[in-house]
Amino acid sequence: MSAASNIDALPALRTAAEDGDPAALHRLAIALAARQAHAEAFVLHKRAAIEGFVPAQLDLSRMLLHGIGCNAEPRTAVYWLRHAEGMGNAEASCQLAFIALGGVAMPRDGRINERVLAAVQGDCPQALLAAAIHFGRKQNQADQQACVQLLDRAASHGAIIAAQLLAERLARGEGCAMQSTAAQRIRRRLASMGVAPLPAIWRPDEAAPATPGARAAPPGTIALEDDLHAAATQTLSQQPWLMQIDALLSADECRLLVACARYDSDADDGTGLHHEDLALRLVQLRLARSARMELAQAEPLRTSHFEHAHAPDVDDPPRSDAHARAAARAGDRTRTIHVFLNADAGFAFAAAGIAVAAKPGRAVIVDGNAIEQVQARLRGRNVPAAERVGQWLATLHFRHRRYRDF
Repeated sequence: MSAASNIDALPALRTAAEDGDPAALHRLAIALAARQAHAEAFVLHKRAAIEGFVPAQLDLSRMLLHGIGCNAEPRTAVYWLRHAEGMGNAEASCQLAFIALGGVAMPRDGRINERVLAAVQGDCPQALLAAAIHFGRKQNQADQQACVQLLDRAASHGAIIAAQLLAERLARGEGCAMQSTAAQRIRRRLASMGVAPLPAIWRPDEAAPATPGARAAPPGTIALEDDLHAAATQTLSQQPWLMQIDALLSADECRLLVACARYDSDADDGTGLHHEDLALRLVQLRLARSARMELAQAEPLRTSHFEHAHAPDVDDPPRSDAHARAAARAGDRTRTIHVFLNADAGFAFAAAGIAVAAKPGRAVIVDGNAIEQVQARLRGRNVPAAERVGQWLATLHFRHRRYRDF
């Protein structure tokens, strides 16, 4: 329903909601939110939520989490999500796992795995995508097959990004036999929806970096604590501090970040908070721990695309009141991790007199002082334009203190 039709329908929706029916209150709240009347929508969602209407509890928790039409109250959002989870709602379980991974509004504990499993069993698309990518990082063939199966399930529920990742795996025979015809069929369907194909991103030659002391979970097990382990690093420079990690992100994760950046090019929705889901949060958690930082100290993840040599901006914190308040509380930037998402032979990361060639999943960590003193930059070499595909780069800045509320 368009915003205009929502406005036209408001009188009838108000009449239907007069007797306090929670479903009618929820429909009216949705129409008001489409009209940007968030404060009134919040009140109506709350009335319906109190009556036990689960869809309203989910929408109310989202507004409380992000401060839409109200003051942000993540812990109150958790309260309503727990109510919805108690009614067996898979999306609520997924959202609670998402919040708990941040370790601020909820403890980061063993219930995260249980909740993601429950959400997967309930066919929550976010959880299916996150679990697929989780299994895709593992070497066991059964886990690789589970990745493909879960991507297929998520795609069947309308998850566009899962369909993109599935097409890439089918085309390359990753976790399955090569299925070029099926991959082309998915790509044609996506193209009809205006979704462009992803750049070629191949699996890293090397295995994911080993974590000292970490035990591999049995095949088919959701063990998201894997993302809490810091990957082994290679020190490139002490002054300034510069480190490298190869294959920190899998091909699926690199494709995920590119797909998300393309699918949601207008990431800031006016609330000052960028869209994020369970799969993206798990990627960020691994980046944070490998940079020896906490996710709560991280600014929103940025994914950039460069056609030519370019210096990533270092003094451009997100522009919004919410982020201004967070930055004032969190202090200065102290560390940054950059990750190449594809490999354009014309690009390298240059800092401290060292050039690090672009490679999918390769991370470069720079100390806070290096950011300002060296102006760490992507350096493009002379490569024929016909061979250029452009470089995708993911960046996560960290502050001295907590930046995020959940």
